[in-house]
Amino acid sequence: MYHVNEIIGPLSRDQIASYQWREHNRFQLKQYFFIKALSEPDVLDLYNKFRETHWAHVSIKRAPQIAFTPTEFDGVKDRQVSLKLGRYLTRFMPELGEARILELVQQHNAQFDIRATHIAKTPRTISTVYQRGVNSCMAHSHYHYLPDYNPTALYGAGDIGVFFMWDKSSKRRRITGRVLVHLENMAYGRIYGDDQRMEVALAKAGYHPDGGGEFQDARILSDTHDGIQVCPYFDNGYRLAKCSETGQLFMSTSCNSSDKYNTGEIWDADQTNGLAEENGMEQCSSCADGVHEDALYYAYDEQYCESCYYDRFMCCENCSDPTEHDDTVEVHRARPASDGGNTIHWTEMWCHHCAGGEATCCSDCSECHEADGIQHSDHDDEVRCNTCHETHENQIAEQQQSEVQTDETPIEQYAPV
Repeated sequence: MYHVNEIIGPLSRDQIASYQWREHNRFQLKQYFFIKALSEPDVLDLYNKFRETHWAHVSIKRAPQIAFTPTEFDGVKDRQVSLKLGRYLTRFMPELGEARILELVQQHNAQFDIRATHIAKTPRTISTVYQRGVNSCMAHSHYHYLPDYNPTALYGAGDIGVFFMWDKSSKRRRITGRVLVHLENMAYGRIYGDDQRMEVALAKAGYHPDGGGEFQDARILSDTHDGIQVCPYFDNGYRLAKCSETGQLFMSTSCNSSDKYNTGEIWDADQTNGLAEENGMEQCSSCADGVHEDALYYAYDEQYCESCYYDRFMCCENCSDPTEHDDTVEVHRARPASDGGNTIHWTEMWCHHCAGGEATCCSDCSECHEADGIQHSDHDDEVRCNTCHETHENQIAEQQQSEVQTDETPIEQYAPV
């Protein structure tokens, strides 16, 4: 296998495709951040000629400089070059002109002017950041919520913080961006406001986007209002759960039990009034996992999660009632084609009730058919499918023909000598 620093001869398609996939994936994982100036319509048309080679992005270590891959050989070596946006545009897109390039550079650099960052960790500072910062459903004053205080204070249990950025040039130190972060996992959730600066600042601080489930088991402070759990709105589908043994509240990704806590009650956290949704969770009769009442499946007066239901049951294709897989019967059906062509044959899985009332099993092959596919034989009083009936009738006819030929003895055999 070759070493990337010892490439000899032209690159293969696989080598080029491999490095292009790697660079594309880095954008998907937000290891790279796209340069907004390159998305301007007049710039994008020009940049598209270099996109699959350069993969230009904001330099993580030297922002607001940009980084790009000069050639495909550099791409295979995973080598990038950093330089200022103005020099990049002048070198590769001179047709934009000096005035347009200067405008793009000023817009780009303005995104990376000096901003201060901090992480709020206590209930009071967390709720203050929400109320003084970017507008959202959880950014209102206390009177907006039923508990009569901003419920984001419940994030201050020790596992979660709020990474925020403010403009030091403003007298009131205006907060321009915030995001919920898991302090131990170094993961962050949905960014509110100033996303380009925030993404760069978070990457420099060592944080990465929540890959799905990295806030699982993050502790939440507990409080109730009129017997209902107080809870802020959770992004990314997380739910509020309670440990059945200690009563500790935590964030949960699903209805299943947590590895860290013995999950008891679970609530949806998609309300903006400061309370968890009153509709709680029900228990699957088979696996005992919690299931939201809107996601339950019912069969024989029992309730199931989706997985357990389909592991055990299916819908009868005749009456649509649930029936256990072991209790189904395969029924053969047939209909004339609408265009007058050959008859269409197919099979369906029916419950025993439908099969016993509307289908009959062939006495020869034991396969079940609906009424139109079964015939009664006058010779032995048995019922058979059309195919077996035809075979049986042919056998009877051949037997009768053979008997007739045996009885027809030539007259000459008995003539006098």
